[in-house]
Amino acid sequence: MKAFISIEGKRLEGARSMVQAGIQPLMKAVNKRSKGGRRYEMSIKNIGTKKLLIEQAGLVFLPPAKKKNRQWRVFIDRGECGWCGVKELDALELNTHLRPVMGQRVSEDAEDTLPFHRSSLQSVIWDMKSRQSLLIGFLRQRHGENMVDIVPDENRKDILKIEALQTFEVEIAPNEVLHLDPIIISKGKDPYVLLEQFGDLAQQYHGRVFNEPPIVGMMTWYGYRTAIDEDIILENTRLIKDIFDGYPQETNKIM
Repeated sequence: MKAFISIEGKRLEGARSMVQAGIQPLMKAVNKRSKGGRRYEMSIKNIGTKKLLIEQAGLVFLPPAKKKNRQWRVFIDRGECGWCGVKELDALELNTHLRPVMGQRVSEDAEDTLPFHRSSLQSVIWDMKSRQSLLIGFLRQRHGENMVDIVPDENRKDILKIEALQTFEVEIAPNEVLHLDPIIISKGKDPYVLLEQFGDLAQQYHGRVFNEPPIVGMMTWYGYRTAIDEDIILENTRLIKDIFDGYPQETNKIM
């Protein structure tokens, strides 16, 4: 694991190159043995004499040790309110939320980059061969976007590296410290268990207490975007009542 930073379009990896550019990386591990994984907290200090524009910063992780015939799958959030269902992991052809890592790009015209998978805030990978799972995720997002990139090797047979990065576009003055959002790394056999544990850690970190029924709402943007109006809202409320007739668990039903 090593830190990296982008300043004025130039990427620097490792403490030595960063110090030469006037940036001192500071990192510490928290709760080394707690359930749900290890938390890392990183900050960067401007040790130079002029302001520096920080564009990106983050950590590079190596995947579990290479083995033959890896069959990495990545958890895909398909925008279904985070619901992934409960299915046997052996039946991957029926599991639309675990897809092969390879074959995705940053954009269609990014011909100079290897295909990879990018997730917002957190990502989970699972190997069909060894049954190993790995989760890397941010506990919060304060500046710009937080992303997790999974990059395959040149042969596209294994994962080369995983990068947890933050976009900033923030200037820091001499002696100023910029704190990155804390990162969780956890390993296990079941990717869904890792996601549940990560959710618990995020809840604890933000001090949330779920002591009353959840609010059930509706997202109109994906279906209607700016075409949404009062008639569509009322039509959908009728459909929800007729088709779903509420939910089996107790909820605060608010439209």
